[in-house]
Amino acid sequence: MIGLIFTRPDRPRYTFKILKIFYLYLMRFFCLIATMLLSSCVTIDTQTVTAGTKDKADARIALGLSYLQRDNRLKARENIQKALEHAPEYYRAQLAMAHYLEQVSEFTHAEHWFQQAISQHPNNGQLLNDYGSFLCKQSRFQEANILFERAVIQPNYYYVADSYENAAFCALKAGQQARAARYFERAIAHDSNRPQAILNLAQLEMNQGRYEAAQNHITLFNQQFGIQEISLRLMVELKTRKHHRSSPKP
Repeated sequence: MIGLIFTRPDRPRYTFKILKIFYLYLMRFFCLIATMLLSSCVTIDTQTVTAGTKDKADARIALGLSYLQRDNRLKARENIQKALEHAPEYYRAQLAMAHYLEQVSEFTHAEHWFQQAISQHPNNGQLLNDYGSFLCKQSRFQEANILFERAVIQPNYYYVADSYENAAFCALKAGQQARAARYFERAIAHDSNRPQAILNLAQLEMNQGRYEAAQNHITLFNQQFGIQEISLRLMVELKTRKHHRSSPKP
C-alpha cells in the first residue's frame, strides 16, 4: 500500500498569479512612463491620476514579487513598499506585502496585513483564499477552512477550484480524510484538469473501500494526462485490494 500521492508542500496554490501578471504589468509600467513623458505638458484630470496610480502600484507589485521569486528580498521589499505608497488601500499591494512578510518568516506582521486587507475588502475571494492558505500552514485548520468556504461563495471569484483544492490539502494536513475527499471532489467538479486532486481522491477512495470510484478517477487521470508511473502504482494497489476483498477468508 502506498500513501497519499501528493501532499502539497508549504506553498499552497495562491490565486495571485505571479508569473502571469509580471510581464503584463511590466509592459504597462513602461507604457505608463512613455505616456507621462509624451504628455508632460498636458493637464491631467483626477480620474486619470487615480488610474495611473494603480498602474504604477501594479508595476511595482509585479517587480517586487519577481524579485521575491529570485530571492532578492531587499529589492522585493523596496518595490512592494513603493506599491503601497502609490496605493495604500489597494488589495493587491496589501496582499503582496503579506506574502513578502510570510516568506521572511515575519508571521505576526504578515497576518496583520492579511487582516487589514480583508477588513477593507471583506468579499475578495483572493484575499480569503490566500489568508486561509497562510493559516493552514500555521496549523490553524478550522480558521483556514472557514476562509476557504467564504472564498468559494464570492460571486466575482473565479478560482473556486483552487480554493477547494487548498481546503482539501489543508484537511489532509489536519488528518481529516473524509473532508479532504469531499473538497477534492468539488475541486474536480469545477476544474477536471487537476492531477493532484484526482490522484489523491483516488487514493482516499481506496482507503474508504470505494473501489469503483477510485477506478473511475484513475481512468480519468490516464485519459487526461496519459498513463504515468504513479497511476500504474495506484492501479496495482487497487487490483490487489480488490483481490484481497474477494478472496475467501480461511
